[in-house]
Amino acid sequence: MSELHPDKHRSKSQSEQASHTHETHLDASDITRAYDVIKNSHSRALHLLELNDETVDEHDSANLVGNSFLLQIMEIREQAEDANTDDKIKPLIEENNSRIEETNQRLSDAFSQRDYEKAKRLTAELRYWDRIDETLREKIHTVD
Repeated sequence: MSELHPDKHRSKSQSEQASHTHETHLDASDITRAYDVIKNSHSRALHLLELNDETVDEHDSANLVGNSFLLQIMEIREQAEDANTDDKIKPLIEENNSRIEETNQRLSDAFSQRDYEKAKRLTAELRYWDRIDETLREKIHTVD
């Protein structure tokens, strides 16, 4: 990233800057976009699936995870909705963080084993856990 950062080449002429970008076929914004994909476990999983000619369509997520998982999500969302103090929300965040960690580990194992069907299901599950995390974190400072 430091080699491609525009500030490093600012003293060079426009043509030298363009030549450097052309030679590397990358610029700093490409690296930033790539980093944004890999730093988030859900987007990283989607990208890895895509690299293996697999996709997870947002509309297929419910079918991938199944009814019992969706019931669990509904129960957790109800708990989140009922939590009205930071002291009640924080344990829910911790529980959800554990779910995210476990799902990430299982997802890593699925990719290692090239079990893309399992990886697709776990990627869909991870998206639900991430949404719960977003909901809880938004709520933690807004409760009375």
